Amino acid sequence: MKVLLIRFSSAGDILIAGELIRRLKAAGHEVHFLTGDKFRDAADAAGAGRVFTPVLASPAGYLAAAAALSAENYGAVIDIHATFRSVVMASLIKAGKKSFYSKNSIRRRLMAAFKWFLKEKIVSVSDSYIKTAASALPLPGKSAVALRRKKIKNIIVHTGARWPLKRWPYFPELVTGLAGLKAISVTVTGVKDEVENYSEMVYDKQSNIRDLTGKTSFKQLLAAIKKSDLFIGNDTAAAHAARLYGVPAIILLGPTVQDLGFITAGDFNVLENTGLLCRPCHVHGGYMCPTGGFECMRSISAAAVIKKVKSVIKN
Repeated sequence: MKVLLIRFSSAGDILIAGELIRRLKAAGHEVHFLTGDKFRDAADAAGAGRVFTPVLASPAGYLAAAAALSAENYGAVIDIHATFRSVVMASLIKAGKKSFYSKNSIRRRLMAAFKWFLKEKIVSVSDSYIKTAASALPLPGKSAVALRRKKIKNIIVHTGARWPLKRWPYFPELVTGLAGLKAISVTVTGVKDEVENYSEMVYDKQSNIRDLTGKTSFKQLLAAIKKSDLFIGNDTAAAHAARLYGVPAIILLGPTVQDLGFITAGDFNVLENTGLLCRPCHVHGGYMCPTGGFECMRSISAAAVIKKVKSVIKN
C-alpha cells in the first residue's frame, strides 16, 4: 500500500517521523512525504521514498496539488502536522483511509503559561505519530534504530539553536575540555547566526578540534552526525538526526522540558535543571528569559557535561 505522510515543517519534527517511516516500511508500505520545499532534505533523511513539495500559495495551488496526489491512489493519508493547511490538504486528497494527529498544543501552552502538568506518562512525539498512523492501518512493533555500542572517538558538538533561549552559553569551554580527553576528536557544527560567542570557537586551534560552524549544508551536517560516535547539543533538529542514526546524544534542555514530548530521556541523555519553577517558559524556546537570569541554561556547567560524557564513554 502507498501511504502519504503530511508535515510541512520543521526539520526536527520531520526527522522525528523516521521511526514511523521505518515501521510503515516494515509493514510493506511505500511511504511518500508532503512537505515544504526547504524541508525536502529532512524528509529524504527520514526515509521517505518520494517527497512532494508543491507550491500552495493560493486555493488553486491546493486544488492542483490535491488532484495530482489523488492520482497516486494512496491507501492512507496521515496528517502528522495538525495545522489548518495540513488538514485541508489531507481532506482534499482522495485516499482509502485518513488519520489526523493531535499535537496537544493547548496542553503544551498551558504548561508554558501556568506550569500546568498532567500527572501522566510522558509520551514522545515519535510515539504520538505512530499512534496516529496505527489508527488507520496496522503497524508492527518497535523497530527503532538501536543506539550504537562502539568506542567513542569522534564527538560532534552542535552549538547554537534557532531560539536564543535554547542556546547553552558554555560551548567554548566544553569544546576545550573535551579536546583534552584522551584519544578524542571534536567536531564543532552549527549555524553561525545561531551561535553565541562564535568568535571564541575560531581561536581554539588544537589539532583535534575541527570547526565546521557555518561551513556545511543540511545534508553535510546530517552526514557528519551519522559518522560521529557521540552527539552533544541543544534541543534542535540536529539532536533528532542523531537519534535517527542511532548516535548516543547528550541534550541540554533549558526553556523546554521533557513533558513537551520532543526530547525525552527514553531516547536521549538529558541534562536539565528540574528545580526551576519557571520551566517551561515557552513551547518552542523563546527570545527573552522571563526572570532575566537564564538559570535554566547557566546552571548547567561545562564540567557537568564533561562528567556526563565520561559516563557515556565508560558505559
